[in-house]
Amino acid sequence: MKRFFLFIFLFITIQCFSNDELKVYPTNWWVGMKNPKLQILIHSKNIKTGYRVFMTPYPGVKFITSHTFDNRNYIALDIEISKSAKPGKL
Repeated sequence: MKRFFLFIFLFITIQCFSNDELKVYPTNWWVGMKNPKLQILIHSKNIKTGYRVFMTPYPGVKFITSHTFDNRNYIALDIEISKSAKPGKL
């Protein structure tokens, strides 16, 4: 029984300290949308102070600006997707 509780304790501890994963919303988007402007929300623990955000150049996708919030776990990026952009990973 002690091993079971030790396992549960270790599992919860690991989950608490490994919550630094990066999440991006929306998770996907596509070329040819009616509105070529898109805002991407990025969430990660202390992303405002702990990370430097940059966008890899991609043909047909233009970075406009970034937004920070009082909550340091979020950053928003404004991008524009031209009609000439090809599907791919960014």
